[in-house]
Amino acid sequence: MNAAPVGAVVLNSVSKALKECLDEPIDFFKNDGAKSEFDYIRTLEQTYWRTLQDVIDLHVGCFSPGPIAGKVLEIGSYLGVTSIAMREAGFEVVAQNVPEYIEHPRIQERYARHGIAWKAVNLRSYRLPYESGSFDGVVMCEVFEHLNFNPVPILVEVNRVLKTGGWLYLATPNAGNIVKRLRIIRGLTAMDPVDNFFGALTASDGGIVGMYWREYMPYELQELLRRTGFSQLRHYYCHYADRHHRSLLHRKLVKLMYYFVPAFFPAQVVMSPKEKPAAVNIRFTDATKPLE
Repeated sequence: MNAAPVGAVVLNSVSKALKECLDEPIDFFKNDGAKSEFDYIRTLEQTYWRTLQDVIDLHVGCFSPGPIAGKVLEIGSYLGVTSIAMREAGFEVVAQNVPEYIEHPRIQERYARHGIAWKAVNLRSYRLPYESGSFDGVVMCEVFEHLNFNPVPILVEVNRVLKTGGWLYLATPNAGNIVKRLRIIRGLTAMDPVDNFFGALTASDGGIVGMYWREYMPYELQELLRRTGFSQLRHYYCHYADRHHRSLLHRKLVKLMYYFVPAFFPAQVVMSPKEKPAAVNIRFTDATKPLE
């Protein structure tokens, strides 16, 4: 990895990734997606800075005093911002996503420019197409909540492809955030609206994986990871969207609320080193068997 201070590496790497992805939209489904991609990146911009800083800190913590640069798999790479930023920071990166996204020629060209390998994988196959112990780290940002099937076999596979001492970086919404609590009090659902079921059936609108099928409380993530061979190095609550458009008074009141009740934050991050191989007995039935 570059010998420059970590802060400078994060600044330069994320800035370059953001500029490229904003200047050269993919428009996966040819439906004026350029604007939605721009809005998506701008909304989540602060999460890219946080993620790269966290990944570097986590990697150094797990492998120090070894080399900082390592081989990382990003599951759910989407537009490539995080994969490119990690690559620019010095990591060897494999980007993975569902075929509908990652097989687009322009996203493949983007990865090729940076020397990023890519794989088309539907996680419903319950299999990651890599040798055991292939990666130093796995990154899953805003992916876990989109899984509309049992996530345990995926965590078992993540454990398998990680080296001993490797790490998992998982960022996902917080099921106990203040908005969801208030919706339940008002008698409304805390889940995605039923209307989204219909949109998810139409690949042309980009909604094929857009729904939040299951969100998690922190203790649930802790149990899932513990039972699949991971220890918890750190958990924290956070934002995942830009809030600068809000008024100053609104931001101060929200900040005060989160200070006293961190569990109201909208999102959470878990950093989990691989402690041991997963020891989960998985026997699929006809109803749960992997996608061919």
